[in-house]
Formats: sequence, C-alpha cells, structure tokens
Amino acid sequence: KMQVTSRILYLIYLGLTIAQILLLWFGPDSKMDLFNSIVYSLGTAGTGGFSVDATGLEFYTPYSQYVIATFLLLFGINFSLYYLILIKKAKEAFKSEELKTYLAIVVLSIALIFVSLVTRVQSFAQVYTTEEAFRHSYFQVASLITTTGYSTADFNLWPMFAQTILILLMFFGGMAGSTAGGMKISRIMIGVKGAFQKIRKLINPRYVSKSKQEGKPLSEDTISNVFSFIFMYFAILLCVTLLLSLDPANGTVVQIVSEQGIGTYEVTHGFATNFTSALSAISNIGPGIEAVSAYSSFAAYSSFSKILLSVTMIAGRLEILPVLILFSHKTWKK
Repeated sequence: KMQVTSRILYLIYLGLTIAQILLLWFGPDSKMDLFNSIVYSLGTAGTGGFSVDATGLEFYTPYSQYVIATFLLLFGINFSLYYLILIKKAKEAFKSEELKTYLAIVVLSIALIFVSLVTRVQSFAQVYTTEEAFRHSYFQVASLITTTGYSTADFNLWPMFAQTILILLMFFGGMAGSTAGGMKISRIMIGVKGAFQKIRKLINPRYVSKSKQEGKPLSEDTISNVFSFIFMYFAILLCVTLLLSLDPANGTVVQIVSEQGIGTYEVTHGFATNFTSALSAISNIGPGIEAVSAYSSFAAYSSFSKILLSVTMIAGRLEILPVLILFSHKTWKK
C-alpha cells in the first residue's frame, strides 16, 4: 500500500541521515561536533547544501569530505532501489539502467576532472597533490550532480575543461525518486532514446520502435512528455538568463569585509555568471561560475533579479509543470 511504502521510504531516508551524523560526529575531525554533523547531514540528505561556514567544507578534514561526498551520491540514488534491497531483491536493484548510467556519469566525470587538475599547471593557490586532486574531483562531482552545492575548493579557478564538465552535471541532476534536482538522469536517457528513435523513423518510416526504459517499452506519449519538459526547462533557463542580463548591478563596486580587512571588487555579471545563476536556480544547486562561484554569492544582484531567481528555484523544485499550470486561466475556473 502507498501508506506502507511511504513509511518505509521515510525510514530509509532517516536511517541514512542518522548513519551520516554518527560517522561525522565520531570521526577524527575536531571541527565536526554534533551540531555541525547534524547540519551537514541534513544538508546532504535533502541535497539542500546549507553550510555554517563561509568557506564551505574546505577546512574540514579529508575524512569528513569523503563521508559527505559518499552520502551525497547515495542520496542521489532512487530510494525505490534501497527498498528493493531491503526486501532482498538486490539483483533487481542493480539491474537498473538509470543507476548504471548515473554511476557511469559520476565515474567518468571524476576521471576527466582529475586528469585535468593533475596535468595542467595551476596558479600557486591551485596546485594539488594527487590525493587532493582526486578528493576535490570526487567531492565536486558528487555535490553538483546531486544539485547540493557544497564545495571544498574554488572551482572557479579550475581549468575551463573541468568547469565545463561541472556545468553539464548541473543539467543532469540525480536519479528520479531521489532528493536531487535537475532534469534527472531518467529524463535524459528517455530524451536520447527518443531522439535516436525519431532519426531512425526518418531514415525508415516503417521502423517499429523497440526502445525500452528499465525493461518496459517506451510509448510515444512518454517520449513526447519528456521532450515537452526538456523544452520548457531550456525555455525558462534562457528567459531567466536574458532577464538577468538587464540587471543594473553590472559594473558596480561591492565592499567585502573579511578577516584580512575590508576590500572592494568590481562585479562583472557576464554571460557565464547570468547563465549559471539561472541554471543554478532552476536545478536547485547553489553556486555557479565567475561572480556567483562557490566562494561568492548572489548579493550583488538587484532585488528584481533575486525575486526572479527565487521564483525560478521554486519552479525547479516543483519540476516546472505545476508552476506553469498556475499561470493558465483555466486553472482558476470552476
């Protein structure tokens, strides 16, 4: 029954959260007391990314960073698969196409970013050891594909290749049935299969589709619905980016107060800043690139832009369609 299933899924969620709290609290990290363990575990479980430190997780021990990154990936998995494991259907869970695709994207992204970090000469502040390069790659991939937004390094200073991979992960999001945002791996898989199906039908009009998702045939309605969602996702993303380009904050000087004193810098909200701000909002991530990177904020944006981004965040979390329905006049008729 739905009531029993919901209760089991909540217990899985609670169990994973408690396990992370205990691992962080009793770990070797002196900064990770009970309060911090609870805050970061709740931020991980809900992929909310709330942090009590301005520098994120950079100054916590590698142990804490590995634990949080691992649980981020676990919370990015469809909770129904954990349910299958609990009822002793682990083989069925590990046969999931979406799970295999999700893990493949994670492994490939970590490998590519790791190679990018260890093979390119960085600035003095960005010279990593082999372990540091792997840890930061592992953490940032886990953080952005699950749309959490935690950070252990300023990836704004990373090579453009590594930044581009992270931006692509912001589109993907986690698996369907997880706490992550984004478009979801399942939709991307259906979209790719649907696109190839359309191409084959153009080549051979008599072609009969054999495309399947998780062992079930893909109907035209399912593919059409996914295409509609992807279209609306990108339409909103581009519209918000365009509106952000009108923000009067571009070129203004902002005063920054830090432990080193008071400093100023010029805000230059270029296309990369505005685009990743919109992408970060609709996918519910947090940081973007350039002026809104992990070590910056959205403070320089005008009130209009902040309200716009806030509405975009809500639309992204509600998966767009329910919000768009509210703007239809037919919704408000009896």
